[in-house]
Amino acid sequence: MTRLRFAACAVLAASTIVSSGCALFSRGASVDVRWYTPELTRGHAGSAERQGGCELHLGRVAAGADLGLRIAYGDGLYQVGYYEGLRWTERPEQYVRRALGRALFEEGPFHRAPSGDGPSLDVEVIEFQEIKTPATHAARVSLRFTLSGDRVLVERTVVVSEPFPGEPFDAFVAAMAMALETVTSEVVRDVGVACAPTGS
Repeated sequence: MTRLRFAACAVLAASTIVSSGCALFSRGASVDVRWYTPELTRGHAGSAERQGGCELHLGRVAAGADLGLRIAYGDGLYQVGYYEGLRWTERPEQYVRRALGRALFEEGPFHRAPSGDGPSLDVEVIEFQEIKTPATHAARVSLRFTLSGDRVLVERTVVVSEPFPGEPFDAFVAAMAMALETVTSEVVRDVGVACAPTGS
């Protein structure tokens, strides 16, 4: 009986080693990752007339940890997911910062002020995702911004949804580029109104 028990234990141990070895040396299915950028890059030469406008400091532009390189999607309400093999080339707040810089200082009427001089614009990226429902496909960008100096001049959340047909995925990226451009234009417009001299 002792020999039988020893033999059974030996077989069990051998099978455990073999299965562990298979798990150790086996490779999981590799994910084919595709990278995208939603930036519409254009050259803009800021004119002296525009650069002579209101001074503004572009401060903190941040996003939550949930908005990273993995491209997010949701139902527009409470559900959020992430594509396994689809990535942005940079975090969404980097795209937003550059888009705001172009819209404010290259195309807009503002002059870039050093930190501490002039009003400061701080931005939080709340949404940067694809919205998917049975009836709707859209690229959505939501920004919450605060313009403040010695007091808060304006505080607002801007949400832009740009619809697209649904396929191919490049159509979503193009829609995201348009949504990014539109949402930054709205922020610039609101900042311009808040910075305008009283009575103008």
